[in-house]
Amino acid sequence: MKQIKIKLFSPGGNTTALIEQAVGFFKNKLAQEIIKTNPEVEQVGFLNSDNELNLVMMGDELCINAAQCAALLWSQKLKQASLQFRMSGLNNEVAAEIWENQVTLKFDNDLIVKTQEIPEGWLVDLQGIRYVITLKLISSHKDAEEILNAYKKDTPAVGLISLTIENNNLDIVPWIWVEATNTLINETACGSGSIAAAIVARQEDPQYNLFYIKQPSGSIYKISLDGKIEITNTVEYLGEKEMITENYEK
Repeated sequence: MKQIKIKLFSPGGNTTALIEQAVGFFKNKLAQEIIKTNPEVEQVGFLNSDNELNLVMMGDELCINAAQCAALLWSQKLKQASLQFRMSGLNNEVAAEIWENQVTLKFDNDLIVKTQEIPEGWLVDLQGIRYVITLKLISSHKDAEEILNAYKKDTPAVGLISLTIENNNLDIVPWIWVEATNTLINETACGSGSIAAAIVARQEDPQYNLFYIKQPSGSIYKISLDGKIEITNTVEYLGEKEMITENYEK
């Protein structure tokens, strides 16, 4: 048995748990335990800052909301308004700029691996996660699962985004499945899904490079596709919890 401390954040309403110095933990099992015992938590990330700043997600997937939380935490600890770090799912470092509780992440354009039209709408492959983008509203767990089942191969995570487009104002309903934890969550907000939605919206109407994406929580994410890919959102620190776990390598 081992006691761990969990830091909780809310990026746009999407409750995220981060664990520092998590060497030796069974990530996927511990993440499953945290989500089961804390139903408000939608994803879990593990931080290491010994040699370089590094974020690894519960299924080694890309998670932009967790990256924003990590950036805020590191910024406050290091007293730096800008920093770079590595994260699961990405080949390159991500740059972050932090002002109070507003976090902007900047990605190279190779974040986008491939886009293609599919019967449901669009398939957007980002580094570390895949998205199905549809203009139909998918509101049930069963319907989301049936669609995602066809696209789970060769990716650590796949999401389904129901997208509404009005000029450069978008609304999304995100569902995210992670292979390692076998979790399918109807998320309250989604950073990488917002980027995927903006990519599709720009293909539908190329005159826009700046998008405002409303999340189910009501939060608005700002995304720029002009040059580098940038996403800006506010992150709230919710506090710390302690728990006892057996999911540790003795």
